[in-house]
Amino acid sequence: MKLKDWGEENFIAFLQSQFEPPSQAVGIGDDCAVLAKGRGFQLITTDALVEDIHFTDAVTPENLGFKTVAVNVSDIAAKGGRPEHAFLTLALPAALDVQWLKRFMQGFKLACERYNISLLGGDTVGSKQSIFINLTLLGSAKKVKLRSSAKIGDVIAVSGFLGDSLAGLMLMQQNIGSKFTPLVEAHTTPDVYPEQGQWLASQSSVHAMMDVSDGLDSDLRKLLKASGCGARINADCFPTSNALQKACKLLDWNLMEIAATGGEDYVLLCTVDSDDFPKVAKGFERRFASPLHPIGVIEEKGLKYLSNGKPMPLSVLPFSHF
Repeated sequence: MKLKDWGEENFIAFLQSQFEPPSQAVGIGDDCAVLAKGRGFQLITTDALVEDIHFTDAVTPENLGFKTVAVNVSDIAAKGGRPEHAFLTLALPAALDVQWLKRFMQGFKLACERYNISLLGGDTVGSKQSIFINLTLLGSAKKVKLRSSAKIGDVIAVSGFLGDSLAGLMLMQQNIGSKFTPLVEAHTTPDVYPEQGQWLASQSSVHAMMDVSDGLDSDLRKLLKASGCGARINADCFPTSNALQKACKLLDWNLMEIAATGGEDYVLLCTVDSDDFPKVAKGFERRFASPLHPIGVIEEKGLKYLSNGKPMPLSVLPFSHF
């Protein structure tokens, strides 16, 4: 069997079967590792970016440096944590222009300053051809929320717009990104939400949480698998930006499929006790001047998408690394 046939999810499941985490620790299979530390938790995450897989020369070095930090901050946010210390590893071709590296670090530093992160070390090695970037980020949390804690009857909610990043990528690929700058920026310099994550983690009626990095459908399936349950999703409730709606209308794209399957939005996906959801949503909007959008309900099994009360199939496949 080839790796492309085995797939990332099966590989991760294999790793989980081979390495049992120590007691009072969460290991492989969540947004980041969680270790008990004093009265709180230590959080550790790592993420890699490979040239021509995750980025091309269409992305500026500054934006790439910023995004390298942001995607890791989102993992920390997904557990309710605060990012703190980073370790950067770079594999670089000898022929790379030094100005590219300086510009990359400019964007990297901007993100570190925005999220109050210190760079403490890492490694620099040579590469035959492609650029390879890996960041390991440490953080801390007073309380954490895992993927595995959803409960039957919970309201499923997301903290922001869905689909903007995928639309931005598609616009860049078609060389028409200048017509929809907000969508392109959603892809190249994504917002991430550690403060929202910390606030949601502090609410006892918020049960499970993760970020939307691989697409709502893909990430929701991971949450449901970890929690041993199912869901009913109302696609008519997907929060989408005016820019995405206009782009879909102009370019004849399927709005709901882009919202459901587009990756790298980095909004937070959470489940909340249904009795307490109005209170949580009101508190969230008061704190962040942004709504917490209910999109469905946790059920015993299965995953159903509905639109206008009827089943809605998804024809767009989520991103796969292999």
